[in-house]
Parts: sequence; structure tokens; C-alpha cells
Amino acid sequence: LGEGRLGEGPAWGANNTCVRDCGCGCSVEVGPPAECAAGPLGDPWWGGYEDSLFEKHALALVEGHDAAVPLFLFFAPHIVHTPLQVPQEYADRFAFIAPTDKPRHQRQVYHAMVSFADDIVGNLTAAFKRKGMWDDTLVVFSTDNGGPVY
Repeated sequence: LGEGRLGEGPAWGANNTCVRDCGCGCSVEVGPPAECAAGPLGDPWWGGYEDSLFEKHALALVEGHDAAVPLFLFFAPHIVHTPLQVPQEYADRFAFIAPTDKPRHQRQVYHAMVSFADDIVGNLTAAFKRKGMWDDTLVVFSTDNGGPVY
């Protein structure tokens, strides 16, 4: 599920979370941006948010996989990275941060993005468990860099 496979991601000119053309130059946004569109396959999950589209395909891959055959799945979410964008429902979970946050609510949105990524990991974990594959699964978490302090 790399960047080129679904025709999305930075190589396609989209940002982390929503299929758009402004790349990392997009501003901090909460909810579906006006320019957000469904992915090239018409997927509407979370209004076209990129990582939810990747999640949908990863879940389908696990659910359709023969558990007796080894599976290598490389899943590299883009969401916990600029631009800071997240569906409104996730931002609302961290509304308590807003009164002490910066004017653009970067800390609130960043926390919401981490929660979004955490839900993806939880959904994939649950899919492996449903398929009886979890006990033979190795999960490796890695990061490409440290991030700014919001």
C-alpha cells in the first residue's frame, strides 16, 4: 500500500489526509476541506481522507487473505504529519485543548490526528485477530523524524 499503488500520496500531488492538489502547503483544517474529493477509485471514506482510504484497502486485504499463507503488509500512514488536517469528529474529541491552544489549534488538531492513526492501528489489529492471524503477526512501528512542538 505504498504511495503509488492507489494513485495517492505526495507523489500524486495530494496531501496526507485528503485528496487535494496543494500538498504540504495546505493550511491547518478541521473537517472536510472544500476541495476534498473522493479518491481516484471513488472511495468516500471520511470524505476522501487519504489514510482512511489506505486503511480501507488494508482491511480488505487482511479480510480476504488466506490465514494459512504468510502476509507481508507495509502500511505507512501519512496523517501524523503536515498539513494538519483531520475529520471534525476527531477534532471534537480534543475540544478541551482549544482554550489553551494556539490560535490555529495546532495541538488540538495534532492530538486528533494521532487518535485517527491509533484507530487505524486498532482496526487493523482487530482484523488480524478476527482472521486468527494475530498470534503469528509481527508489528513494527517506526517514524521518519521528530516533529515540531505544537
